[in-house]
Amino acid sequence: MASVVLHERILQGSAIRQIRSALLTKIPAEIRTEIFTLVLQSYPDQSPEREYHRCEAYARPGYSAPLVTCTAVLRTCRAVYQEYWQFPFFLREHIYWAALEEWCCPPAYNLATALKKLRSSFPMLWLRQEFRDLRVFAQVYSLEKDGIMNRILNVGIRPHIITITIRHTDWFNWENGPLKLEGKWTRGVSKVLPTSVRQLIIELETVRRMKEQVDELASQMMEKWLFKREDRVTLSPQSVAYSTWSGKSMRSDDRWARYGTAESRIEYYITRVHFRWDENDPRTYTHRSNQQLRLYNPEWRPLPAIQEPMNPPPVFEETLPLQNQQLAVPRFMRDTISSTLKKRSP
Repeated sequence: MASVVLHERILQGSAIRQIRSALLTKIPAEIRTEIFTLVLQSYPDQSPEREYHRCEAYARPGYSAPLVTCTAVLRTCRAVYQEYWQFPFFLREHIYWAALEEWCCPPAYNLATALKKLRSSFPMLWLRQEFRDLRVFAQVYSLEKDGIMNRILNVGIRPHIITITIRHTDWFNWENGPLKLEGKWTRGVSKVLPTSVRQLIIELETVRRMKEQVDELASQMMEKWLFKREDRVTLSPQSVAYSTWSGKSMRSDDRWARYGTAESRIEYYITRVHFRWDENDPRTYTHRSNQQLRLYNPEWRPLPAIQEPMNPPPVFEETLPLQNQQLAVPRFMRDTISSTLKKRSP
């Protein structure tokens, strides 16, 4: 509460006229806003102790550490604070992880605690919960069974862009497929989708050998899915984009069976479907059955399990002789490797 009281005192007081400040007196407000928009952008924390292990499931391009914002510029004078105090909250990408397994989220992360912390900031914001970006890394289970998007949106936030990312390990049957998505959760989201939302993006990630599956799921999504805001405006699928990235084929200090071609790397493939309002799009949101919303191909079958790594295993820097080493297989990869790893006899 002390921070709320201080915040209100700063806003209610009169700012001293900064007549010698070119930034506040000569530069147009539009340009000054652009400057502070750049200065108050969030970025991954550069502290070595906060950096995510590159081999963890939650570490990926753009998400190498918790996001931080340098707010020192807001403390330079009351005039700057009064004009731009809401920028850190508005510009920050608000990120939430929804998963059952701890290894899918950053250390000590708890979704309920994160949402409670967000809600506690509302008094300082005077109920102006509008911000630019909301990103949710969600397991398919959390979307379909746990109603995670409704839990997050019911906090009362008002994002402009919502991005839902289903990572490679977030799918049911993620090791070998087949992949599928039940769409009934979209009906629940359409009941609480704020009027502030201008775009909703769904990212489907897998490894290269299953890229055709996410491409087909995205194609079906373009035909079957629509979202509705609280003001009954329909967000329809307008475009599809694709990207790739290369990640480590290790988790912590454990060796994975690899899907990629380069040694110690896995090639990931992402399909993005963008939902937006388009006045020229004749489609309107209507209730659809679970069967109509389901994304799947009944002809798909599980792909063959990978028996061994496709390349020689990476070198482990161990002082013990090889016969005393034990190659650990992560718990979540055991279904992928069907052969038994044996110790070499001396």
